[in-house]
Amino acid sequence: MSRKRSSYRSKKRLLIIIIVIMWMSIIFFFSSQSYQQQDLRPWLQKHLPETTIEHWFSWVSFTYAGEIVSIDAKGMPGFVEFFIRKAAHIGEYLVLGGLLFLLLATLLRIRARVAMPIAWCLCVLYAISDELHQSTSGYRVFKAQDVVLDSIAALFGITLVSAYTFWRSARTRPREVLDRRG
Repeated sequence: MSRKRSSYRSKKRLLIIIIVIMWMSIIFFFSSQSYQQQDLRPWLQKHLPETTIEHWFSWVSFTYAGEIVSIDAKGMPGFVEFFIRKAAHIGEYLVLGGLLFLLLATLLRIRARVAMPIAWCLCVLYAISDELHQSTSGYRVFKAQDVVLDSIAALFGITLVSAYTFWRSARTRPREVLDRRG
């Protein structure tokens, strides 16, 4: 029985390692593309209801990485594309953080309080390297704000997976009788 369990754990560990490497490769692939290869504005120009978006979001204006983000400054397609790109950053690193925590905590059996900061540091380092790599692609630059965004998303992913694994393990543990006086 222990041999089967060990074999199962080895296969599970290998699978999660492969998934982590594949996910990091996907992030690397997207950061290898030039801005022109990822430009969504022509498609957005054709398919989005400009008047509705302008009606609801014309008041939005803020600065991100030294650039003004607003419909007036970027145009409607550029404005929407900005949020799509930032959502992609959040999604990429939310998943990466969760996967790295899962690998460290459950499969390599590192305690959660140690696995969480290790997973987060690995995500931050990968976000920095991703931005550096991205800056070598056409018309793209290193943005420290994107590293911060990626780091926060990774921390959130780590926290979600940590909470889920804690909740799941708490459900499977036998319940103790709290009051044994009676």
